Amino acid sequence: NISMGNVLKRVKGTIKSDVDKGVTNKYCITIGRLRKYTKVISHNSKNLLNDNVLETSLIYSGNKIPLVMFDVPERYHKRKRKKITDIVRKRILQDGDETTFRHAFYAKSSILNRIAVFEREEDNKDRLPIHEVMGPSGAQMIDDDDISDKIAEKAADTFEKRLDHEIERVMNGWGL
Repeated sequence: NISMGNVLKRVKGTIKSDVDKGVTNKYCITIGRLRKYTKVISHNSKNLLNDNVLETSLIYSGNKIPLVMFDVPERYHKRKRKKITDIVRKRILQDGDETTFRHAFYAKSSILNRIAVFEREEDNKDRLPIHEVMGPSGAQMIDDDDISDKIAEKAADTFEKRLDHEIERVMNGWGL
């Protein structure tokens, strides 16, 4: 049981790092920003039907990530003026094209205490109402088929390698 716990810990660590690599390779977001807006719940348990089966799971959740966190030049964070530009161009996917938001603008929100991308409704010529433009959540990005397939494949490989290592460790009497 201790050996299996060690294997599962290593597999979970591999999954977490591969999620970070997969998301940042496909999307224009840094690992730090992804982790800031994504919650990871780790859970180990024994199967209720069979006492000899250990299970592990990682559950990713979180709210949508603000659009300003994607593909943002640093100059937008350093300036203190309220209105920085009238046309907002953003890229969410690494290999995707920039999307132009014609009715959007950067502004520092006193409520959010950060710079954000806000958008007015198209037909509305008044200043209000506006809403913050959001990108996908971390869980939505991880749910991408390419990313999740690579993660599952790498987790299976890590599990096999670590299980072989733990069996050898116990057979040789190391660390007992």
